[in-house]
Amino acid sequence: MTLGRALVLAATTASAAAACSVEPLELTGKRCPCTSGFVCDTATDACVPEADAGALPPDAGDAGDAAARDAGGRIVVFNLRSTWATGNGIRWDWQVLGDADQFDRYELVTGPRAEDVRARSSSTKRWDAATNPELGRFGGRGSEPTQRPFGMWTVTDGHAEGQTVFAQVIAYDRAGGTTVTEIPSETTTRPRATLVLYENAIGDGGAPTPSATKTSTQNPFEGAQCLEQKVDCAGAASCAKSAGVLGMDGKTASGIDVTDFDRAYLELAIRGARLPAQFSDVTLAIGADGCGAPCRMRFSGVSFGPAPAEWRRVQLPLRVLRRNDGTGAALNYAELGNRSYRVHGFLLSGTWADGTTVGLDQARIRW
Repeated sequence: MTLGRALVLAATTASAAAACSVEPLELTGKRCPCTSGFVCDTATDACVPEADAGALPPDAGDAGDAAARDAGGRIVVFNLRSTWATGNGIRWDWQVLGDADQFDRYELVTGPRAEDVRARSSSTKRWDAATNPELGRFGGRGSEPTQRPFGMWTVTDGHAEGQTVFAQVIAYDRAGGTTVTEIPSETTTRPRATLVLYENAIGDGGAPTPSATKTSTQNPFEGAQCLEQKVDCAGAASCAKSAGVLGMDGKTASGIDVTDFDRAYLELAIRGARLPAQFSDVTLAIGADGCGAPCRMRFSGVSFGPAPAEWRRVQLPLRVLRRNDGTGAALNYAELGNRSYRVHGFLLSGTWADGTTVGLDQARIRW
């Protein structure tokens, strides 16, 4: 809102108040979020008149976000929101203004209450480049963005099912300055049905892909065994590889109806995928055997920060997988039906260091 509009609003409100006996509503000091004409003071979680909040950062336009008015650092983050939630994971998106030369890092803090996140209490968890590598890059997973503001995203996992999670992003510049976003919340889902793709044995006609992938009893995520592949790059430091299962012909997702589809997600436990590029693709193959690339539904940009001995549970809504091996439109319920609800297999693909042991376990579709 411009200052002129704010003054018009103030004048209109004053005239209306003078014309009746009802006391005007006092909005200054109200807890965020704020109504028109007011912005959020993120330090106090209180609404202040827009005229008292200072000017917007350069090029912020009409973003209208309270955090965009915080001049504490040279990298401005604002408009934090959740774009999906699964049983144990949440994707968070936000916008960024600033100069890449001034960037140091992002951090994201999650907790059970907004006040806990704000105070960084012992009940919160901090996510940084060690857990989510994109938080150490100004542009996230890609090259430096050419437009401002630009969008960033990351996924936090390990949340309980049905848990309400509050979050805040902090941006640090090289001079030690910081800016913060507001503190929104999201609630994870409670899946009530599961289609197991892989648990303790490869069944339904499936086979490991490539054949070097084997079943192993070494430290499975759950159950008695997992899938395991040792990456051989034939002398190179790293190479592009895939691991998973293809050829299944007995798995059907027909139990998912149209009302379930938006909350259905693919789940896969992954270990040992600390990558030179640090990002991987997950593919769900659907349709008849021999269907080829058009039946491969892919999501790109899954990140891994833990040490190779640790498992990460990746959960991706079916609706974010893209057809034609990641180049087409998003998967939808009609497409699932057009493929006769048949699940052909799953893959993890990426550029991995020579000698890395990639583990896969507990592949499921849940809804």
